[in-house]
Amino acid sequence: MKPKIIVRNLKLDQNTLNYVMNRLRYALDRLQQRVGSVTVRLNDLNGRKGGIDKACQIHLQVPGHKPIVVTEHGIDLLAAIDRAAHIAAHSLDRMFKRETRAHRRQKPELLLTEAEPA
Repeated sequence: MKPKIIVRNLKLDQNTLNYVMNRLRYALDRLQQRVGSVTVRLNDLNGRKGGIDKACQIHLQVPGHKPIVVTEHGIDLLAAIDRAAHIAAHSLDRMFKRETRAHRRQKPELLLTEAEPA
């Protein structure tokens, strides 16, 4: 998984970019093989005005599923990145658990239809 990072209205050093990469790698660790693409958008909405204006948007594209898009805002960019990564990982995990439950529900029906003719 190699995330595409798009930065607007911010000046980021290499340490911050490494932080984003490591945080995503950690959050999506066991599920990253199933993710097709990851896009991270980092933005300072108000520029120099200050306030709750740092935004982190994570867009996960999973083959065969609707995309997962998480946007978090905050005063601190790193905190917004942490929250967005956590929520994205949780959403991805929930999506795959729903898929597993649906798959398990279908199996007993198949067994019943196969058992009826006998």
